[in-house]
Amino acid sequence: TGKDISCLDPHVNGDMPQASLAANYLDSLVSQDSGGAIHPWLATDWSVSDDGLAYTFTMRDDVWFTDGTKLTAEAVKANLDHMVDPDTQSGTAGGYLKPYVGTEIRDERTAVVTLNRPYAAFLEVLAQPFLGIESPDALTRPQAENCNAPVGTGPYKIVDYVPQSKVSL
Repeated sequence: TGKDISCLDPHVNGDMPQASLAANYLDSLVSQDSGGAIHPWLATDWSVSDDGLAYTFTMRDDVWFTDGTKLTAEAVKANLDHMVDPDTQSGTAGGYLKPYVGTEIRDERTAVVTLNRPYAAFLEVLAQPFLGIESPDALTRPQAENCNAPVGTGPYKIVDYVPQSKVSL
């Protein structure tokens, strides 16, 4: 017997069953291979300031969420802000993002994420499904609605969800 999933949004609570499912419909900013190396995913590239407090990410220009919303730097900001918002009740993503201060939008594809201290594991954390990027439009819905059908970039989307029974992708 496993833990029942009460919300499909891995930003909320944040347990392994959520993360395992979310990896099917949410993508991360970066990916991590089995050797621990970080690679581009939704972000095509990034740089880190000399003091380790600012990460500048460039987003892919050819990605849309399954609700038709385009991936932009604003989507990154909306997601990180959502994860650290106490109302999200994010035990895992919010915990991983304790050093997060905020995100500045440079242009449609460029986001500068600021931390309050150097955080060597930041890129590895961003590769985790708990921090998958969701449609910023979908994040504005009531939490219960978003829990039932978070909107990612794919490759799958949620077709039907019956809590404690089934998830159809």
